[in-house]
This record gives sequence, C-alpha cells and structure tokens, in this order.
Amino acid sequence: MKGNSLTIMVLLILTAGGILFAIWGEDYTAIEETPVELTRFAVINPEMIDAIEFQKGGDSYQIRRKGREWFLPNLWDSAADRDEVIRFLDDLKAVSGAEKRGESAASHKTFEVDAEQGIRITLKDMDMAPFIDVVVGKADGTGRSFIRMADQDRVFSVKPNLKRRPALGGDNFSAQQWFHKILFQLPGDVEARELILTRGDERIVLEWVPGAPAETVTGESGELIQSGTDPEWWIREPENLQADTNTVKGLLSAMKNVRCEAPLDPTDPAAAGLEEPTASIEVVLVDDSRIILDFGTVQPLPLGGEGISARLRGDDRIVVCSDWVRDGLIKGLDELKVVEPPKPEPIPVPTPIPAEEG
Repeated sequence: MKGNSLTIMVLLILTAGGILFAIWGEDYTAIEETPVELTRFAVINPEMIDAIEFQKGGDSYQIRRKGREWFLPNLWDSAADRDEVIRFLDDLKAVSGAEKRGESAASHKTFEVDAEQGIRITLKDMDMAPFIDVVVGKADGTGRSFIRMADQDRVFSVKPNLKRRPALGGDNFSAQQWFHKILFQLPGDVEARELILTRGDERIVLEWVPGAPAETVTGESGELIQSGTDPEWWIREPENLQADTNTVKGLLSAMKNVRCEAPLDPTDPAAAGLEEPTASIEVVLVDDSRIILDFGTVQPLPLGGEGISARLRGDDRIVVCSDWVRDGLIKGLDELKVVEPPKPEPIPVPTPIPAEEG
C-alpha cells in the first residue's frame, strides 16, 4: 500500500508540474536579445517625460515635471525630491538582462505583477501620451525584479531591482514617499550681520561685530608681531553682552539644511498656527536682505509622534518639522551667552611653623 501511495503522489506532482508548464510556458529562459517591448527603456530621457503615474490596487498618484524640477499634484503641488526621481528614471533606463518567467495571466499573482499587488508605472511624454506602461512586481533576489508590460501577459525577470527605491519597496504606497524633505538651505557664501530670535515673549537680537584689522606692532622684546581681533557676535537685546560665537555659528550652520517631514495644506495657515507664529528666526544679511522662518503649532508627523508647523516667509509652502529643527534654531539667552571660564581658586598659603627654642 505504501508503494502505491508513493507512486500516486509522484504522478500527481508530475501532473501538476505539467499543468503549470502548460500555463506559464518555459520558465527561467534567458533571452539573448532585448524583447521588443522592453527596448524603449534604454532611451528614457527625463527631459522628454512630463508625468509619472503610479497605481497600486485602487490607489494612485502622479509626479509632474516643470522645467528641471518635479512636483506632486496630490500633495498641493509640493516639491518632489528631484534627485530621487532622476535615480528612479535611471533605474528604468538600465532595465536589461531580461529572462522570461511566465506567459499567461495565471502567473501574474505569483510574481506580484497582478492588478492588486503590482505597481503600475506609466511614463508620459510632453503630449501626455504613454511612453512606457509597465507593472513592477516583487524583487527577484537582490539585483533583479519581475515586470510585465501593462498590456501584455508575459512576465520577465530584469536587472536592476526596481523595488530598491523606498517609494516602491516599502509598505507605504503614497506620493509622500517622493516629498522633498528640505524646507530651506542658506547658501554657504552668504554673510549675516544680524539675527533676531523670538519664542513666546522672548526676543533676542544678535549683532555681528567685525574684528579689528591686524597691524604690525613691536612687542615688549622688540620683535614684530601682528595685532588684531577676531570677529565676534554680541547680544544687543534684551541685554548688551558678548555671545558665544561658536553657538551662533552652529545656529547659522543649521540654517544651511532646514529639514522637514511632510507638507501641510498651504491654503489654511491659521490651522497651522502661522498667522501668529509661536517662534521665528530672522537672518539679516550684509546686503540688508532678510530670511525669516516661522514656526507655528504642534502637528502630527507622518510616522507618528508630534512635530511643529513651519513656513519660510514669502513662500506659500507649509510643512511639519521635527521639534529638534526649531530647538536647534531658536536658542534661549542662557544658551547664547559666552561661557566665562571659572576663576581659579586661590592657592592656600601654608602657615609657617614656628622654630623651636634650643
């Protein structure tokens, strides 16, 4: 009986394998020449693409191009991360090494290129006509992924792994994944002459004081030396005292990369608490131009927790930042004061021991 059971099991396995072969065709077939339907990938040019559409199940969003920049219509036309978009288009352009994995729709679910699991990506040209329409499935190992053209059933394994991009490989399918998380970058070559920090009722004004020019003078022993002073920052309000220059330099350095986490509705500044900001930093440059960054009220962060709303004055965008962004820019008076070195304690003078009488 056991021998008959084993024979029956083997026959069932062979039959199932035959059925799968008939349905899917010849698996793991290396293709010497690029299939015709995949030849367009090699000629992708970002300057000829005006829109990228993504769809997964019933969800969809777009990335649109305006000149050299990319923006997200689904997120109030917020800026997309241009570098990430270009890297993604480069990945598509590099599609190569096609190997056939399936022939019919029955294989789509296995390779996750079906309508529910696959991510359909449509590149549209300047006439908004589809240039490439592809469905990306799961990764095939570390350096490959499964794809099929949206209007065909054949499934290919190709290089590279298109799912390595966070927007395609993560659990969160949304335009938020492409959001450019930089609110402002202070150019490295600009010079500030004044800083005004406000938070609640506290207002602090800092002024840059240029150092005295170096002059050649004669030292006490007759040698020639250069005498001058370094530039300094001083607190002018609410007190007149020297600031810690390194702390102020760190603050200006933080302005070179003001990070944000998500966009907010730019049509409702009141909801973000920006009609009456709770804190702000104003940078006055040597040419008298001003950069003002306002912070509003507590807002939820996309991955949980709470942050703070922010907006660059004169810019319509409103975003939510982590609290540490505000705290790194808006310092209190005690943090800005120069730290005086502790005074050395006087060395005790030993009491002389009276000499013994002989």
